[in-house]
Amino acid sequence: MERVGHAPSCSQPQLFSPGLATAARLASEGATVVICSRSQANVDGALAHLRGLGHTAVSGVAANINTAAGVAATLAAVAAASATLSRGLDVLVSSAAANPVAGPVLDAPDSAITKVLDANIAARTLNGEGERQHTTTAP
Repeated sequence: MERVGHAPSCSQPQLFSPGLATAARLASEGATVVICSRSQANVDGALAHLRGLGHTAVSGVAANINTAAGVAATLAAVAAASATLSRGLDVLVSSAAANPVAGPVLDAPDSAITKVLDANIAARTLNGEGERQHTTTAP
């Protein structure tokens, strides 16, 4: 049963993560899925996993979504995947995050706090600004 109807979606998973499980579920529901990871090996592994499950409407891009260039590369991949569908992005699943230290936040060095804020807040803002240009508007 395809409930999503080939809606373009973008997932940024690690090879074995909630993001990959979400990408698999979206693909099983009929979504066209674009995988993004900083590592080409992770992209290749995720695509092999999804294709091994029988999902064919999947593609991927290696890009760091914590940078404007990475966001642009990811959105270009989404645009390419959705060009044949004449639709924009319907779903974004972002499981990218950073937490460089373990322990109480008050004990973390300033550099770790900066990395957490950059990866978990600033990057999401960059993504949101770019994705808004590619999203579909529900009637």
